Amino acid sequence: VLDSAEWRAVYIAIHRHPPPALPPSLPAMLGWIARLGGHLGRKCDGPPAPQAL
Repeated sequence: VLDSAEWRAVYIAIHRHPPPALPPSLPAMLGWIARLGGHLGRKCDGPPAPQAL
């Protein structure tokens, strides 16, 4: 779903170290993109909404 440059950029922005050779799973990527949009990811928050993504 995401291009190689896209998922690598998100990985580096979240983890602050070089990305792995294999791409992460789609649910992990959506969670990281939502974190960049302000979603806190707490248990009571529920899944990220379109506004956070």
